[in-house]
Amino acid sequence: MDEAARRHPDVRAAQSRWRAAEAKVEQVRAQGKPTLSLLAKASRNTQPVRAYLGQPEFEAAASDNQIALQITVPLFEGFERTYQVRQAEAQAALQGEVLIEAQQNARLDIWESYQALLAAMQNFQSHDSVLNIAHRLMVATDSRYKLGVGSMLELLNVQSSLAAAKRQRLQALMEWRTSRARLAATFGRLEIGEAY
Repeated sequence: MDEAARRHPDVRAAQSRWRAAEAKVEQVRAQGKPTLSLLAKASRNTQPVRAYLGQPEFEAAASDNQIALQITVPLFEGFERTYQVRQAEAQAALQGEVLIEAQQNARLDIWESYQALLAAMQNFQSHDSVLNIAHRLMVATDSRYKLGVGSMLELLNVQSSLAAAKRQRLQALMEWRTSRARLAATFGRLEIGEAY
């Protein structure tokens, strides 16, 4: 059941939101720490140069290459970073509680779906037995009618009972298949094997 609860779509969604909230906490904490950046710049200029208007141009080439290390140290921000971290931690804790609730709801959903499947299976088996009895009763009543011992009214009543038993069996079969599909959905699968 724990494996099924982990694969439940609602649990996976809640788990993703919780992980995102945890990552946000780390991001907000990291923003308050010093950073070291490597900066590099390279440029080359080959534009011809004139000393004065009307003077001849002469070739000029200039290049500018820079490499720098930049250290950024956050100074006192009036406890703003502390409040942002606490807010992110509270959001992560909330998402953790939502995840726990989603897991409990998934387990309950799986349990209810499984119990509904068992009830539908028992209902189908009992209607299958009723249909078998109705078939045997139909054969016996038909034989009695052909021998002249049974009446037409008795035969019609048994045929009506057989039709009702067939209809109830089909309804039970539909409920059983619907229960299987519902259980498969709670497991996060498209279908469940015949063992269920």
